[in-house]
Amino acid sequence: MSSAIVAMAGASPEDPLLWFATDSSGRPNTSGEGLLADLASAAGNARIHLLLPGHLVTAHEAHLPSRSEREALIAAPYAIEDQIANDLDDVHLVLAPLGEGGGLLRTAYVVDKSLMEGWIAATRDVGLKLDTIGPDYLALPDGGSTRMVVADLFDRTLLRHG
Repeated sequence: MSSAIVAMAGASPEDPLLWFATDSSGRPNTSGEGLLADLASAAGNARIHLLLPGHLVTAHEAHLPSRSEREALIAAPYAIEDQIANDLDDVHLVLAPLGEGGGLLRTAYVVDKSLMEGWIAATRDVGLKLDTIGPDYLALPDGGSTRMVVADLFDRTLLRHG
């Protein structure tokens, strides 16, 4: 396993980030705080995982009876259109992988498109290559349908249920 940095983003790319780095065995060994340029200086060859504030990324369940992943990606925006407040042209949507055993129910994660584009451009501008970008609440373990997982991580309290 290579070293990694998990960075907790603010609401915009201009906001300071908090991060911690792990060694090659996955144990946390350092932490830091600063702007994206500071993170880029600290990153070296580490894998970078950017966690967006969970209140900016909504999760929606969708029934997607499709034969392929491509068809699911095409159908997903229309399956959740009534659940989101934004125009479909203004959002960035990502589908979670199929769960164990397949099935038609998928989770779609939605974030404002201009926000996502801003984060991608800002990280590119400082020379950061992100391995993943996603909502902070997905950093918590899945509690299943009967457990709730709560954690204080840096300046946030995260909650994940199911």
